[in-house]
Amino acid sequence: MDENARIDSVDSKGRLKSGVERRSGGFRVRRVVHRTMSLATMNYLFDLLLFLHMLGLAMSVGAGFSMRALRQAAAELPAEERTTFMIRVFPVSKVASWGLLLLIVSGVTMLALRFGSTMAVGGAFHLKLLLVVIQIGLFGYTQMVLGKIRKGEAALMAKMPTLSTLLLGNALLIVAVAVLAFH
Repeated sequence: MDENARIDSVDSKGRLKSGVERRSGGFRVRRVVHRTMSLATMNYLFDLLLFLHMLGLAMSVGAGFSMRALRQAAAELPAEERTTFMIRVFPVSKVASWGLLLLIVSGVTMLALRFGSTMAVGGAFHLKLLLVVIQIGLFGYTQMVLGKIRKGEAALMAKMPTLSTLLLGNALLIVAVAVLAFH
């Protein structure tokens, strides 16, 4: 039998009671959370959050692929023009910023609605969360480097290909681990 079992039931007033029953070492710990929303409302809200999560994913990963393609196109330009071109296309990273914000807000809210905490999910999900923390750190560092480049420190432009590759690679790894976590 599964070590963790999901519990969903509806009380006499149509409110969702949900939680997780954890079986470990012969003990059963049951955490049941009473919700004041109806089951239909809860499902609608979860579907909306899932849509926003997928939109955020498309925005973030799409911006990563776009920046990679733009960087490859700029490689043929002379060094001075390449720097000017890349500074002009940096606003694409704003799309990634909004996408990351959508991912964080929708992800945390879905986790709270569906599971109550991260203790109810498996190891693959915890690995996904670790990779998300790494992604946020990489993204913050990249934004800091971009700010310095905009202020005239063009020598930092040499870091951008590595940072872009790390961001895109980690994002794809997060998606792969998420597939495993929710399979």
